[in-house]
Amino acid sequence: MLDTGRYPALARFVREGTETDPGTSFDIGLDWILDAIAAKLA
Repeated sequence: MLDTGRYPALARFVREGTETDPGTSFDIGLDWILDAIAAKLA
């Protein structure tokens, strides 16, 4: 699933690990949501 390129934020998260910084966590979560919306619209 990660190699398809359809979920770049998820792939980055899995490869880079977790962050404890709240701002970074928010940015990652927002990326997930936007990636999901983009995938649904495609």
